[in-house]
Formats: sequence, structure tokens, C-alpha cells
Amino acid sequence: MISLADLHTHTTASDGTLSPQALVNEVLILQIQRPALRVIAVTDHDTVAGAYTALLYLKEHHAGAELEIIPGAEISTTDGHIVALNIRRDIPKGMNAADTIDAIHAEGGIAIAVHPYAYLPFLKGLKGIKGLITEKDPDVPVVWTNTNFKMLYMNMGHGDKVFTSPTQNQLFENGILWLLGKS
Repeated sequence: MISLADLHTHTTASDGTLSPQALVNEVLILQIQRPALRVIAVTDHDTVAGAYTALLYLKEHHAGAELEIIPGAEISTTDGHIVALNIRRDIPKGMNAADTIDAIHAEGGIAIAVHPYAYLPFLKGLKGIKGLITEKDPDVPVVWTNTNFKMLYMNMGHGDKVFTSPTQNQLFENGILWLLGKS
């Protein structure tokens, strides 16, 4: 079964507008229009608190729902933001990207370079890490699988910078072939 996923969400545990509980409810309502949306990752800035609140709420109030929540966080590094999926504890913020990726992997998580091409000098927190991707590859693009879902998550940049990397292009092509069962 192929599912849709949103692997970069925020709650009021950081800078989101919905509480973790409201996010779960909102996704369950959205499933009426988009039943294939069965996976979300709660990735608040620098904390897994929202993710685990959402997981507990789902378990206690919607145990039979067809929704998987992947716990994660968007880690603020000195080089830009990196999403950590499938982590159980907070990853320290303020490290460089390479050390952050190592810490995510040590937790058994997957590292994703979010908005790698972004750069807004007046917003110090929104820096792209494009230059570091070849230096210390985060696990992007990512193919995430489990026993219930088969999905492909791609982080391909922003604006006119989409698909500029030959490595990204090849990983994207391999991911599509995998989804189609041809790899």
C-alpha cells in the first residue's frame, strides 16, 4: 500500500500553530478528503516533546486510526536546519551539521536536510546547508518503509534550485523505481 506522508510538521511545542493533539485531529479530518495520508512526522524545532505528546494522544484517543506518527525534531545547527526522524530523545542544538548528523545516527534516526537551498541573511535560523550535502551527506532523499506503508519522501530544495544536484536526481530516480517495484 502506498501512502502519502508529511514528514515536516510543527506544533505549539515549538513554532507551530496547532497543539500536538489538534494536529492529530486535523490530519484525521484531512483523511476524509485524502485517505492516502497515513503518515506524519512531528518535527518541532529542537524538541521531541510535541511528537511524543501526539503519539500518546493518538494511542489514547484514536487507537484504531490509520495514522502513523514518526517522532522527530528539526535540529538547529550552526550550518542550518536538519530534520531528525525516528529519534527518542532531543538532539542538542547548536552543533555543526556533521556532528548533528552523527548524533541523529547514534540515536538510530534518519537525517534530512530541510530547505537546503534557503538563505535569508536577516533570519539567522533559516540557513541552507546545500554546501555541506556533498561534504557530509544527510540521508536525503529518503525512502522510508515499514510493514504497513511504502512511501518515498524527497527533499528537493526550493524554487529554481530544485533538482540541481546529479546525486539528488539519481536518488530521486532510484526512489521512483523502488516505489514502482522495479529496483
